[in-house]
Amino acid sequence: MGMPRYFAEYGGWNSVFASKYFYAAVAVSGLGYWYFQQPKWWDLVTSVVPGLVGFAIAGVAIFVSLGSDALRSIIAGKEAGSSATSPFIAFMSMFTHFIMVQLIALVLALVAKFFYETASPPSAALVDVGVTLRPIFWWLGGLFFCYAVMLCLSLATEIFRLATMIDDFQSQENEIAAEEARRRAEENK
Repeated sequence: MGMPRYFAEYGGWNSVFASKYFYAAVAVSGLGYWYFQQPKWWDLVTSVVPGLVGFAIAGVAIFVSLGSDALRSIIAGKEAGSSATSPFIAFMSMFTHFIMVQLIALVLALVAKFFYETASPPSAALVDVGVTLRPIFWWLGGLFFCYAVMLCLSLATEIFRLATMIDDFQSQENEIAAEEARRRAEENK
């Protein structure tokens, strides 16, 4: 249930294929094609991705804890009669997409490692299929890894955008509080 909803809120395949970060990942993984055709490429993925997942989870925790209840009530929830995604869900779907891509990259790297390092394959037919598909599968693993790295850039800009929203909101709150204090000071004269 959760994955189809997250992907729909993210914008589905249209968002993936419209993303400059996806095409940057295709380009980088294309440039690194020969790297991703060498055994042990998965060591890079298995050493980098857990840190990225930690970054993403920490980012979600920070985001959820930032701001006041008033701010959260503004950015969360759809407006009455609107079908537009709230800023809160848009941001959370981006984080979820970031984490999902990282985990897919990690799983692909682990599967590549398992098949490469398996001493006695379960069947000769599976080995033949694996050898035939290995260049595509290994490049696909590299693509997901590169996409996860590129999504870090996307997420960093989104974090800044949300930080500016929080700052703008707090600036408005400060202005309202200052105006209220001035009004009370004038009333007390």
